[in-house]
Amino acid sequence: NLYLTVQIIWRKPEITYPYSSISAQEVEEVKALLEEQGYYLETNLPRHAQRAALLSVNAAVADKDGFLNAFFPDGQAQYIMQENSLRGGLFYYKGKTLEFTNNGQVIYRFPNAVSEEDINLEEEDLKWLGEEFLRQNGVLPEDARFDGVYPTWSEEEVVSFYQEFEGVPVYGSYINLYVRAGHVVEMNYYWLEPLGFKEESPLVIPATQALLSFLEAQGRAVLGERDITDVSLGYYTIEYDAQKWDAVPVWRIVLSNGRKVYVNAYSGEIE
Repeated sequence: NLYLTVQIIWRKPEITYPYSSISAQEVEEVKALLEEQGYYLETNLPRHAQRAALLSVNAAVADKDGFLNAFFPDGQAQYIMQENSLRGGLFYYKGKTLEFTNNGQVIYRFPNAVSEEDINLEEEDLKWLGEEFLRQNGVLPEDARFDGVYPTWSEEEVVSFYQEFEGVPVYGSYINLYVRAGHVVEMNYYWLEPLGFKEESPLVIPATQALLSFLEAQGRAVLGERDITDVSLGYYTIEYDAQKWDAVPVWRIVLSNGRKVYVNAYSGEIE
């Protein structure tokens, strides 16, 4: 969107960071730019300067036997296919499937779990249902934190969890539970092993700059994405089929329909 890019450059607030905290005027100027494109900031922004080091992580390695015993306790799961990796494989039993991907993801599906009864649950009920599902199956990590409940384009809602390491969110790890009519019909599970932060801890761009990068990349708001409900600093990485790598600090921008946009907190680029 060339017009929007020109407008952002022409009217871009004078960000005083990293020399001082973000001023209230800077926040208001960014909010005005957002609202011109149909976005409404419904959360407070961190206004002080922040530093963040790279985070070294080990690849997610799912405990295949543990998951199989949890979801197929009678040991009757039928092996369907094996990928070219010791970590891969797809198993099936009584309408349930459990898939292990090469990059460490675990995907559980049980579409027939839904009863005929139409059950509508509030967010607190869905949070409890999600935690109980994971706890009863023995796959709720101690460092998991409830993220929220998000809508989908279908009849399902997503109960989401992220990882916390030394008090900092690691958004690269996630558990997404798809719930329909009060039943979990799918689980996407990917959990990294954080090793520690690198020594160098550079200053990161402010949240206001991340929002401008978001606006330039996304353009005008579409229906269902008008409210920005959260802007938080954490760590993000895509799923790699590798042993070890570094996760970068990001500003995570959450929209009202649950879509999440990650802005590299060093470069301002969309991840």
